[in-house]
Amino acid sequence: LNFLVLTIRWTCSKYSTLILRRVKLLDFTKVMADEARRTDDSLLKNCFEWAGQQYVKQINGVLKRYQRETGERFVNSEQFVDVVCMGKVFDSWDLILPGFLEEVKDNSEVKNIRLYKLLASGAFGAARLANPEIPLDFQNNRELFCEVINGNSV
Repeated sequence: LNFLVLTIRWTCSKYSTLILRRVKLLDFTKVMADEARRTDDSLLKNCFEWAGQQYVKQINGVLKRYQRETGERFVNSEQFVDVVCMGKVFDSWDLILPGFLEEVKDNSEVKNIRLYKLLASGAFGAARLANPEIPLDFQNNRELFCEVINGNSV
């Protein structure tokens, strides 16, 4: 789920026809989430749990690269990693969370993570990526939606 949405988000800025496909994919994801909640379908739930595991792997990958490039290391396991999340897929967080927690407990060096929803437009982050010199206030444009301490959601 995550890979497809990210891929289409990347390409839709160049090809307007893909915008419709992205909307259809997100609608399909919403339908799948609604069906998983309604029927308690284990196959559908496993798809969302897998997505949660992939998010943790992405966080770990970005962190490893950051540590390699900056030379900074986490001193202890009590430090938090703050992650700003964007996209409608996080409306299905209740289905994604079990896989996310499982991956944090079993395979992640980072055990304390705070996840935030971006309150501003997606253009907010895009502007920052395009020009890191632009002063943007992330502190006042995000909302905490999940805190994980020692691999457990609080």
